[in-house]
Amino acid sequence: MSLERFIQAQEDTYAGALAELKAGEKTGCWIWWIFPQEKRPNVSERSVLYALAYEAEASAYLHHPILGARYRECVAAVHRHLCQGRVNPEVLMGSDIDVLKLRSSLELFLQVAPPIDETFREQAQDILEVLG
Repeated sequence: MSLERFIQAQEDTYAGALAELKAGEKTGCWIWWIFPQEKRPNVSERSVLYALAYEAEASAYLHHPILGARYRECVAAVHRHLCQGRVNPEVLMGSDIDVLKLRSSLELFLQVAPPIDETFREQAQDILEVLG
């Protein structure tokens, strides 16, 4: 199972995506490869390309030394704004559609995160509570 498509997509966009999240306002078009989701029918071409095919691929992403660390870093930035700073989710993520994508991504990764990954699990659950 190759996660290279995510590494390549993040090569030129990750620093900017993280900076946007830290600043509290997503403005770029990077959500598919930063907060990937499960495959869904009737979605965009980008969504299909960067969708995770199954839980094993999501688990591999979360355990990948680069992708997993980056995912956790982005989740921590989202957590700071939504759970500690009380920023409106639509302001942080740029749209209600991207709020839904964030929720979907967090739900998927919570399913595959090991119990020992306490900080990530707590942050993801806190964010999901805020998102409702």
